[in-house]
Amino acid sequence: MSAEDNGHDLLDQGDNDRGGRSLEGSEAMRPVFVGNLIPGFSATDITDVFERPRKAVEVPEGSDPNRPIPVDRVDVKRGYCFIFLKDAESEDDKRRIERYVSEINGMAVEGLSNALRAEFARGDGRIKRKEDDRRKFIQPSDTLFVVNFNEKTTRREDLQMLFGSYGQLVRIDMKRNYAFVQFENIDISSKAKEGTNGGKLNDSTITVEFVAPPRRGG
Repeated sequence: MSAEDNGHDLLDQGDNDRGGRSLEGSEAMRPVFVGNLIPGFSATDITDVFERPRKAVEVPEGSDPNRPIPVDRVDVKRGYCFIFLKDAESEDDKRRIERYVSEINGMAVEGLSNALRAEFARGDGRIKRKEDDRRKFIQPSDTLFVVNFNEKTTRREDLQMLFGSYGQLVRIDMKRNYAFVQFENIDISSKAKEGTNGGKLNDSTITVEFVAPPRRGG
């Protein structure tokens, strides 16, 4: 099994009796699995595929087929990623997004893939809601988790320049396409999170969160 297939299985959480349907009355979008990506792809390029639609899809009369599909965040892996979309505005909007994902599957996208693999992760939207709930309860801390920068072009000095402008840094622990950035106190880290989350680092759109406390056993 490839790393891509293994990654897709991580979100294969749908119940057989639900048949992958959405919860009644909910417009929550399931995460989108995007694979067959070239090495070194950026979260920004992936986001643009959704927020700057490449193909017009059939939509109800009076709707804009090229309306952007808002992205909440991108979870970048090696050769694939998961797109967490913001909630759809209506059932019609949800169907528009679902058709778009179906139509871009197999599409060639310059700088990303010769044949994009795009499909909704199996499930009913509970994974995204669970993740959203988890993020709501993360308390401020002096350390930030920074992810989705380009691991090939981003240096430690780039992170130091970006975050050091907010105040005294204690450490930067950089790994592949993510890093932990610790500040002297929570006030500084809070300002840095507010000022950088969803912003640009070189050509990438980064996600910045407070570090979640370790889970307790039991």
